[in-house]
Amino acid sequence: MHTLKLHVVVNDTLSDKEHRLLEQVLLFLDVKSGEWICGQLNSVKKPMVILSFGINDKMDIDSNAHYLRLESLSYFLAQPLSKKAMYQKLIPIKHALAS
Repeated sequence: MHTLKLHVVVNDTLSDKEHRLLEQVLLFLDVKSGEWICGQLNSVKKPMVILSFGINDKMDIDSNAHYLRLESLSYFLAQPLSKKAMYQKLIPIKHALAS
């Protein structure tokens, strides 16, 4: 298990700070299938969310790891749910994250 802080936003609710985050590393998670893919911001469609983390963030990712422990995960939805915080959630990682 590894600890990594991720920031999650829906593509149409980005603040200036979140746009700056997106200039760094981008990974995409399809909520329905759970598949991780790499892509451009304009390719993102709901119900996908953006997972981004800075290149300079402390990362210890084992290419054989199957899970990341998410610490202090912020989750934004463009639904009536508005904003929610999720903590220490286990999310499977695919080869795109480890490569």
